[in-house]
Amino acid sequence: LGLFQHNIEEQRRLAHQMQLFLCMTQNVFSSLQDMNQLVRNITKEAKALVHAEICSLFLLDKEHSELVAEVFEKNGTTDEYLTEIRMPLNQGIVGHVASTGQMMNVQDVYR
Repeated sequence: LGLFQHNIEEQRRLAHQMQLFLCMTQNVFSSLQDMNQLVRNITKEAKALVHAEICSLFLLDKEHSELVAEVFEKNGTTDEYLTEIRMPLNQGIVGHVASTGQMMNVQDVYR
């Protein structure tokens, strides 16, 4: 009975995650005409999905082999912008993820 209950709870958790992902996808793609709004939506929804404090989206500049972040999402708002951050493709956590294609879950990126 305990294993059955655990399986039901796991199924509910997965169903809830899938519902969140579906809503996120609908929200993200509702503004395809405006690239800046699309990037803001992606960061907002990704931050909410993983319960992060801050989220930034880095895009690849193939011409210069750099990762570029222009939009930042913090505390539910997009009021905190930096003009632009550029970093080499092989530098830091972001560079590792971009280079390898492997996800990373880092508990404290400031360490």
